[in-house]
Amino acid sequence: MYVLLFAGASENIGGRDNDNKCGGEEHWAQKVLVDPEAASINLNIEPATIKVLTAIDTKLPENKYKESKPRMEIEKHIYEIKHCFITDVLRENDNDLHLVIEDGAGNHMIAEIPDADCPEAKKSDWSGNFEEVRATMLTFANNYRHFLFTVTGVLFVDKSHGQTGVAPNSVELHPIIELKKEKAINPIFQ
Repeated sequence: MYVLLFAGASENIGGRDNDNKCGGEEHWAQKVLVDPEAASINLNIEPATIKVLTAIDTKLPENKYKESKPRMEIEKHIYEIKHCFITDVLRENDNDLHLVIEDGAGNHMIAEIPDADCPEAKKSDWSGNFEEVRATMLTFANNYRHFLFTVTGVLFVDKSHGQTGVAPNSVELHPIIELKKEKAINPIFQ
């Protein structure tokens, strides 16, 4: 039934960025894993669901977004979400690919792929992951809604500013460090 929800939707990478400039401002070092606390990220991948991650209380002082705040404890974890749909892909002004991921039960959140060609991203120990993830996403740029994916990334708490697909608590997987196609949900693509 979920396939029918997207049957008439356009499948391509959207967004208004066309200047090819990369890099961001707010917490950019965190978003490409070159901040001083990046070395303290727990490398054990934890299975999660969108529902579980979007239930994290980001109103608690220790979990609340603040512009000058270093990486929080909850942002030192890598999560793997299986069986999710990618319902929208946008190229952001910082040249990241902004994915909206959903679970088919009404839960959604953002997951982002940095541009591995950005100078700051190139400094990251994870730059090879960014390249692979981006290449995978671009492979499915015209038909991503026809597949289920496993998305693995580092938790990030953003501030809500009207982003497409923002979770109720503004958590994201940013950056995505692995993206795998699981299976086609439309028999035409098997």
